[in-house]
Amino acid sequence: MKKIPKKVVNYRKIYEQETGFPIPEGWDVHHIDGDRANNNILNLVALPSELHQQYHNVAKNECYYSNSGMKPEEEQMTDSEGGRFYDEAINELIKFQEVHRQCRKYVDVRNYQIGEERMHQLKGDLLREIIRRGGVK
Repeated sequence: MKKIPKKVVNYRKIYEQETGFPIPEGWDVHHIDGDRANNNILNLVALPSELHQQYHNVAKNECYYSNSGMKPEEEQMTDSEGGRFYDEAINELIKFQEVHRQCRKYVDVRNYQIGEERMHQLKGDLLREIIRRGGVK
């Protein structure tokens, strides 16, 4: 049986067309919601590669601490071990917040590049699409 090739979407081109600016060399385009199939400009942001990597590193760590709770082996920790676990979790959350704050600056740049009128149009289109699909799931 022959495989049907996936449609390849060049989200970098979409970003450049929507903003009217080229993506600098050494920069990546990040999908904000993590869905690489969602190439709506409101879901794309150009980030320096190093910051993009930092985001994914700290997001992975933050998800571990926030989603795991205490694992069975951690429930048997001594008070000092449990304290270290929570200290690590707090430190990872602080790192995540700082990296997220840095990334947010680039979202603001993208919004400025798009322009206020186009932003209102895009947000309206997105809202209509959400309503058409029956709301946010």
